[in-house]
Amino acid sequence: MVAQVQKNVVVEHFTNTRCGICANKNPSLFTNLNNNPNVIHLAVHPSSPYSSCVLNQHNVSENDARTNYYNIYGATPRIVIQGTVMSPSTNFGDASIFANQTGQTSPFTVRTNLELIGNGQATISAVVKTEATHNFTSLKLFTAIAEDTIFYNAPNDENQHYNVFRESVFEVDGKMITPATMIGDSVMFSETITLSNDWDWSRILAIS
Repeated sequence: MVAQVQKNVVVEHFTNTRCGICANKNPSLFTNLNNNPNVIHLAVHPSSPYSSCVLNQHNVSENDARTNYYNIYGATPRIVIQGTVMSPSTNFGDASIFANQTGQTSPFTVRTNLELIGNGQATISAVVKTEATHNFTSLKLFTAIAEDTIFYNAPNDENQHYNVFRESVFEVDGKMITPATMIGDSVMFSETITLSNDWDWSRILAIS
């Protein structure tokens, strides 16, 4: 059957390990995510308001670039759901915050694969398959490496940090791509990266 497919909901979470407000609000978000296991979560750590955040210092430029992409640099915590910037006053524990985004459809499926290839390297590939008729001539594909759990006793008393952004794979603001026009056809993009010794390689994943 040829038909649109249901979109996955993606929440990008902008937080900081020295942010006391984050420590107060983040647990509600994680409870909400546990209750919505199909929602994809990525945590980005900008350098403002606290430039000494260890998880920001690992990759300052790309953490800040992702934050500036949404024009929300300067305060944490913030969330962006499906590319829509949510108000700073959003209740992270509100069970309905993902409701407006569920059930949306797309003419594309996206599959991301990460393969450890030895010598401290991994190959990441993203495949965008056309599932239904569409009029798109260009799309922006953002793919990131994340670490699913980092155990770090942060100054704000958060001790576990989830789906922490480590590095963008193709381009920091997203790679412009031309999707296939024929139903059933795909376009694939691949990159080999060197893994940092600061990462737990058994916990890394790729998100598109």
